[in-house]
Amino acid sequence: MTFWLPPLLIFLLGLLWFRMPHFTRPDIFFAVTVQPGFRGTPQAMGILRKYTVQILIHTVIALSLAAAFLFTQNQKLYGLAIGWQLVGPMYALTLANRRTKPFAAEPSREYEVDLSPYTETLPGGMVGVAIPFVILAASAAILYVHWAQIPQRFPVHWGLDGTPNRWMDRTPRNVYGFLLLGAFTCLSMVVSGALIARTRRISVTGEAGHNERKFRRLNLWTLLAAEYAIAICWGGLPILATLRSTSAGPLFGGLTLVLSAGAIALMMRQGQGGSRLSPVSLSPNAVGDRTPDSCWKWGLLYINKNDSALFVEKRFGLGYTLNLGNPWSWVLGSTMLVVPLGALFLR
Repeated sequence: MTFWLPPLLIFLLGLLWFRMPHFTRPDIFFAVTVQPGFRGTPQAMGILRKYTVQILIHTVIALSLAAAFLFTQNQKLYGLAIGWQLVGPMYALTLANRRTKPFAAEPSREYEVDLSPYTETLPGGMVGVAIPFVILAASAAILYVHWAQIPQRFPVHWGLDGTPNRWMDRTPRNVYGFLLLGAFTCLSMVVSGALIARTRRISVTGEAGHNERKFRRLNLWTLLAAEYAIAICWGGLPILATLRSTSAGPLFGGLTLVLSAGAIALMMRQGQGGSRLSPVSLSPNAVGDRTPDSCWKWGLLYINKNDSALFVEKRFGLGYTLNLGNPWSWVLGSTMLVVPLGALFLR
C-alpha cells in the first residue's frame, strides 16, 4: 500500500478549498457580486475566517478517516474520507455564500460588446482534435491483428499500490468497448471545447479583455490535453495488456495526475477569467460575470431559463460550468453518463 497517497490527496484537496476564494474575480466573493473593495472590509474578512476554520475542521476529519483506512485497510473508510473532503467544504461554501448575500452589490448596467466576426478556434484546429481518434482507431487495428496475444483475462483497474484488482475476459465487447468509450469521451470534450470557445465575453477590450481571452485559451488547451491523455490511456491500456503488462494502469494514472495538477496550477496562476494577471481594479462599479446572483444556487449551480448561454464562468472554482436552465445542458450532461454506464456494461 502506498500509505502516503490518501492523506496527500486529502491535504491537497483541503489546500485547494482553502485557496479557492482568492482565485475568483475581484468583484465576486463566495459566488455573490460585491463591490471590488469589499474583500478588504472587516465583514468580508470575518466571512473568510469562518470559512477557513470550517475547511480546516473538515480536512482534519477527512485525514482522520484516511488514517483509519490505513490501519484497517477498509476501502469504505477511504471512500468516506474523500467524500467528506468533497461534501464538507461544499457545505462551508453554502454557509459563506449565505453570509455574503446581505452585502451584494448591483452590477453595472454598462456592457462591452464585440461586433467583430467570431474568430476563436480550437487549439490545433481540426487536425489537432482528430489525432486522438486516430490513436484509438490505430489501437483497435493493432488489437485486431494481435488478438491471439491478448490474455484470456486482462487487468483493467489497479489499487493504490499498483496491484491489479479488477479483471476482464477477452471478448470483443470488453476489448473494443474501452476504445468506443474513449472515443465518445474525446468527442464530448471536443463539443465542450467548441461551446466554451463561444462563451459570452465579460470584458472585450483592454487588458481585462486580453486576460480573459488568455484564460479561455488555457481552458481549451486543457481540454485538448485531456483528450490526448484519454486516447493514450484508453487506447494504450489494451495494447499493453497484449504484452501482459500489469503496470499500465498506474503509469497512465500518474500521467493523468501530472496533467491535472499542471492545468490546475496554471489556472490558479491566472485566476478566474484571467483576473490575477493584472493588478486588481478598485473601480467603484461592480461588474461581476454578467449573470444574476439569484440564478446561482448554493454558489455552485447556475439555473437561468432566460439565459441562452450553455456554458458560463464558474463563480467559485476555475473554469466553466453548465447553465442548467438551458435544456441542451441536460442533453450534454446526460451524455456524460454514457461512460460510467458503459463501464458497468463491460464489467
